[in-house]
Amino acid sequence: MSITTVAIVGLPNVGKSSLFNKICACRFAMVHDSPGVTRDYKIAESSFFDLKFDLIDTAGWTDKTDSISKAMRHQTNKAMEFADVILLVLDAKTEVSAAEKELAKLVKRSKKQHIVLINKAEGNVQKEVDLNDIYSLNLGDPVYISATTKMGFVDLYDSLKSVLCNTEGSTDKVHLATKEDTINVAIVGRPNAGKSTLFNKLIKYERVIVSEIAGTTRDAISSNIPHNQYMIHLIDTAGMRKAAKIEDQVESFAVAETITAIRRANVVLLLIDSVEGLQLQDMKIAGIAYNEGKALVVILNKIDLINNKKQFIKEVSEALNTEINDIKGFKILYKSMLQNKSSDDILDDIVQTFECWRSHVSTGKLNRWLQSAQEKHLPPLAHNGRRIKLKYVTQVAVKPPTFKIFCNYSAQLPHSYVQYLKKSLIENFGLQGASIRIELSQSKNPYVKNV
Repeated sequence: MSITTVAIVGLPNVGKSSLFNKICACRFAMVHDSPGVTRDYKIAESSFFDLKFDLIDTAGWTDKTDSISKAMRHQTNKAMEFADVILLVLDAKTEVSAAEKELAKLVKRSKKQHIVLINKAEGNVQKEVDLNDIYSLNLGDPVYISATTKMGFVDLYDSLKSVLCNTEGSTDKVHLATKEDTINVAIVGRPNAGKSTLFNKLIKYERVIVSEIAGTTRDAISSNIPHNQYMIHLIDTAGMRKAAKIEDQVESFAVAETITAIRRANVVLLLIDSVEGLQLQDMKIAGIAYNEGKALVVILNKIDLINNKKQFIKEVSEALNTEINDIKGFKILYKSMLQNKSSDDILDDIVQTFECWRSHVSTGKLNRWLQSAQEKHLPPLAHNGRRIKLKYVTQVAVKPPTFKIFCNYSAQLPHSYVQYLKKSLIENFGLQGASIRIELSQSKNPYVKNV
């Protein structure tokens, strides 16, 4: 079965993201008064009354000549090529610009079904719109709306229903898998670590703007990749700087969006710039992922720029396992996103880590492991001089795998011994990257009478 795709296009700050959010009934796209907040297009499954389609929010169309603006135009063009229906959004409070006339020509030339929307048309603003300007675009009758108040949405529905009835959905679009077969993956890291390059590499085309300017990605961008029996829902996030270096409100929104993406993810890919090395901010990001109970894969990017790779890998591995103290057994990959022709091995690692994250170990195997772990490394003595004994273990949860260990004097078992148990669990049951948890429970003394 095919599905129709609708793209929203227009100049920066005409209300595209507000319209996108209202139709999707969610705050998926970042909205701000500053023009150019959206720089890459975003896709979401949408239900607009009884109409169902994929909706694309695009970067603002601009006639500026800087590299970012050129890339934004390129992304908008790609979205229009991909779409079956185009919504051209104009601002009711401004005259039609030369850039909008250029964009209108591209919409006309595409021969796609289209609708012209006059946004911000609440109140008496409609009377001030120059209709000669609108009809000179040669794109048909406009629909007046207000994305913030939903004014004109019934008219928009009628127009959309009319064009969708005459549009055959593209047959090469892939439907989302069921929730159980979908792996939500967030790509996170400091600015300019190579997140957008990795995103483009994984989806096998240039979806996200890549630039040497740190902070180019301002909003969370997503795409779906079928791999093996799963659908991988990939999210590219804005770079997370230290709080002291966040310079504007838009960037603070971007950091909040990144944390939200981590919370919604199953697997987190933490990208680290090999040249800059491990930084405190990297450890904080890893900590957020671990505290949220997400599976974690660490990727050291730009490894091609390191001279003594063997020594570097040894030092980084030691530093990661030492500095990120509570997080044991995560995958560490060493990559060059620019040089790697294929990233299918990373998709394999995502799937493997996800399966570890939701795996369950039988109670029998766990208790045989627990006995062996204590024989290899005896628990310490309690304050009264008696040996702490770990009596029984069972898995009480998945996503992440959580194990409850019953023992005497549970409050006195040192953190270092719990860390030893974590490491041993990961190695014995192949739980790398699963962010496992261990809970300690005081076993009851059978000689104490109930009162």
